[in-house]
Amino acid sequence: MPCNICGTELVFVGDWPGLPKCAKCGQVKLVSRPLAVEISKKRLDHLDQLLQKYMRQFDKNQLIAHIIWQRELFARSFFFEYQLFEMSKFVSYSLLVRRLMAEKDFSPILDVNETTAKQLIDIFSTYLNHLTDHIYLEDGISELMAIENSDPSAMSTEQMLSAFIVRV
Repeated sequence: MPCNICGTELVFVGDWPGLPKCAKCGQVKLVSRPLAVEISKKRLDHLDQLLQKYMRQFDKNQLIAHIIWQRELFARSFFFEYQLFEMSKFVSYSLLVRRLMAEKDFSPILDVNETTAKQLIDIFSTYLNHLTDHIYLEDGISELMAIENSDPSAMSTEQMLSAFIVRV
């Protein structure tokens, strides 16, 4: 849908379905594609390091067993509750197990239980969402928007996580 003032394609901002805003008329601050990919990569690398550090605090074998059990419970819930089956979440369990199998240098200092396994699954799902956003940015399917006037060169990676959002 084009802007009534300048004819530029509108970007939908906010929760679904979102409000149409124009990037050219100044209602939305779009980041250039090369900078957007750079910012996204930094954010993704930071999240990956945090995820890796968190995972290594558990016993590897116990963690894998808990993740597999959570995947089984998730699959069973579909049949018992007749709910919408979230294929992406189901696949994320398997991807997490695969990632854990490849990891080394675990220093178990935390206990694995149902709660910590669920937390790790949620964290990993969030990481996968950021990875998907990064791929969409690289492929030109989505845009990175600044929530306010933000200078990424003066920000920490943690600040970049909340200062920019990805929209298709």
